[in-house]
Amino acid sequence: MNIKQEQLWIKRIKKKDEDALFELIQNYGPWVKAIIRKKLIYFPQEQEECFNDTFLKAWEQIDKYNPSKGSLQNWIGAIAVYVSIDIYRKCSKLLDEVPLRDDDISKEDAPEAILIKREYEEQLLTLLDELKESDKELFIQLFFNGKSYDEMAAELGVKKEYLYNRISRGRKNLFKSKEELL
Repeated sequence: MNIKQEQLWIKRIKKKDEDALFELIQNYGPWVKAIIRKKLIYFPQEQEECFNDTFLKAWEQIDKYNPSKGSLQNWIGAIAVYVSIDIYRKCSKLLDEVPLRDDDISKEDAPEAILIKREYEEQLLTLLDELKESDKELFIQLFFNGKSYDEMAAELGVKKEYLYNRISRGRKNLFKSKEELL
């Protein structure tokens, strides 16, 4: 997309022009859907919610877009990735809460739920392989094992702010490598 068109959309969206958002969705929608489909392949019922949330965040946070950091398309793609991760986490928690007693679930559902969870864990671990080993472990402890920043800071003997900085840097690295994984 040309830069002038993106600048025009940005100005119009800042003025809350819904037609501009509609045009943005028409132009970038298929690309955003591809990102979401790849991230939420086993949760098709959540893909539409993710799509809507992505463009809603772009609409609400257009003032945070910085053209010097990349194109509007890439910014919206990054939003889609992060919204997908959030929805994946929500769905993963639901999978963790699936009852495991035979009388609570059918035998057909249990292997499928386990397979889906394993597939997503593998996809996320592949993404995390882009990080240094210490940062990868930090992400796993905080976001998969549910440890708090306070617990991790105490365990590592560092300040929480240090952990926030490492997570921030790690997210930036993941964002840079996302293009290769898409």
